[in-house]
Amino acid sequence: MISFNIKKNNIQKISKCLICSSKESQVISNVYYKNKFIIFQTSYCKKCLYIFRSRRPNIKWLEKAWKRREKIQT
Repeated sequence: MISFNIKKNNIQKISKCLICSSKESQVISNVYYKNKFIIFQTSYCKKCLYIFRSRRPNIKWLEKAWKRREKIQT
């Protein structure tokens, strides 16, 4: 089993809708990392109803995780 450790500073927060740029959103769900902090948060835009991840791992962390997984699997 592969373990991917992540820290709070690796989480990207999206504060506005990716479609209409509205800052009015409503959280739908949260996923916690080891019950310590939110790693994924799903929200919807109150203006256009677009559903998006308002918190997620940043691209730098994801690239490292993908490389680690690829190395272990080969």
